Amino acid sequence: MEIEKAIQLLEANGYKVTKPKMNAIARRQQVIYPYTSPEFIQAWDLWLQYRTEIKKPYKGIISEQAALKKLSKYPEQEAIDMIHQSIENTWQGIFETQKTRNNGKQSSTSKSDQAFQRQNGLEQIRSATSTIFGFSQEQQFTDFTK
Repeated sequence: MEIEKAIQLLEANGYKVTKPKMNAIARRQQVIYPYTSPEFIQAWDLWLQYRTEIKKPYKGIISEQAALKKLSKYPEQEAIDMIHQSIENTWQGIFETQKTRNNGKQSSTSKSDQAFQRQNGLEQIRSATSTIFGFSQEQQFTDFTK
């Protein structure tokens, strides 16, 4: 009965209701959302639209409900961030954000920072070996076979 009212309301506002729109209305009534805020519903609708664009739509309500259940394990804003992150990275699934994966701690070192730390560590090793063996850093890598 509510579907019929929704269709009448859409038609009264000048919309032509086709079968896909009716399916979307029916789907909304069958799916149980973990959060009912407009922000979450909008993010979820964007996710469904994205999945359709990449030609990977949910096959039915069961698979869609499973994805929503996964999101229900996180606070609402985190779930919204996960949806946006997945769209931004063109992923087919929804995954934890970097912040969540690190138990709420931001990653302290980027890849470039890690490379710098490795290089710095190598320089410290070279310095220590030159001190221990008594030759300069330039001599360390000299070919002593001559």
